Amino acid sequence: MAALWQTAGSGVLETCGLERILEALKLLLSPGGSGSSSLQITKHDVLLTTLKSNLSALEDKFLKDPHWKKLKLLRDEIANEAEWRQDCMDVTWRFTSQTLLLLLCLKETMIRLAVEFNPGKPNPRTPEAAPALSPDTLSVSQQKTVQSVLQFVVTLGVCPYLMPGVGVPVRYRTEFGAVVQDVVCLSAAPSAPRRLYTSCKVLLNVAQHASLGSLIFCRHFGDIAAGLCQLGFCPTKRKPLNPEEEVNIR
Repeated sequence: MAALWQTAGSGVLETCGLERILEALKLLLSPGGSGSSSLQITKHDVLLTTLKSNLSALEDKFLKDPHWKKLKLLRDEIANEAEWRQDCMDVTWRFTSQTLLLLLCLKETMIRLAVEFNPGKPNPRTPEAAPALSPDTLSVSQQKTVQSVLQFVVTLGVCPYLMPGVGVPVRYRTEFGAVVQDVVCLSAAPSAPRRLYTSCKVLLNVAQHASLGSLIFCRHFGDIAAGLCQLGFCPTKRKPLNPEEEVNIR
């Protein structure tokens, strides 16, 4: 991400507001026309349709709404520097990729806002006045949005790719987890280890910002640690387990 800081004259990071990024994240999590109050309670085919619809709605915003131009420039700039494959036949990975890109947009924008923040000297005549709030501070509502986004990233981008015996199987956690496990297409490129590596790497990158890091590690440290352990110590190729061996591992 160093190149983003060195981009002269683009003005992207200075003018892209947090509100627009959070709005984009909310759009991705919208239940859309699924008839559900939450994207997390949709079923197999409905989930896939909703993910595709939300991705299309996001791209429409980027292409047609001039207010989203600055965020699109930032998203595209980060996407061009990304070291992972974003186009995929599996809609769950396309959705995860776009969400990861927006989280990187959020992190970079928060860093830039904090650097540019100049609260000025406090007035000694009013020492009881509260200090100016840093512009990179997330409200309670915004934190809840980020937490929901992180839940989806971990559920779609980490848990489905953990081997038996590594972490808690996603299908045994919630009904939505079981749905996700069934709709993820492991045969489509990129490979499962590559997807797991990308998700863990980007989450650790985003966690470099203190407030975002607290949101990530507070609830998802175990899954990220499980992913890192698998990437570091599990063999990349192994013989398929028979049902009896798989039961014994669990």
